Amino acid sequence: MKGDTATLTLIRVLFIAIFGFSHCAAQDASGERKALADELISLMRLETSFKLVLEQKGKMEESADSSLSPEQKATRRRQADKIYNWDAIKPIWMQIYTEIFTDEDLRGMIVFFKSPVGQKWLDTQPEVQTKTMQKMQAYMRDAERKLRNDP
Repeated sequence: MKGDTATLTLIRVLFIAIFGFSHCAAQDASGERKALADELISLMRLETSFKLVLEQKGKMEESADSSLSPEQKATRRRQADKIYNWDAIKPIWMQIYTEIFTDEDLRGMIVFFKSPVGQKWLDTQPEVQTKTMQKMQAYMRDAERKLRNDP
């Protein structure tokens, strides 16, 4: 019994040491890591991508709900602009990047996105995303059709 208590105590101490420390380290990202994450977010053009996604989302919603008047659509767009704004979203990206990536990881990604190949990757992402969505939608429609027709 005494050995079991000592083992449990040791397990608890190790658990706190391993997971507690990594959790604290993730929460307290260094100023350097935050600066690196900020630079990477800027290089990756996440703000522009975010705004494009919102624009596409708004267009899809407007076309899906034809019962709204032009004034209602404008009001809805203004409300969405207040709710979905980059100043509220960027801290979420910052937290994710500083928790997941090390300083070395962030530096490596920054070097990549500054390179010609990284720039090409960024430049072609809108086209890649559009084509991916088109292909995936066609695939999903076909899969749904097969599911409905095959018992």
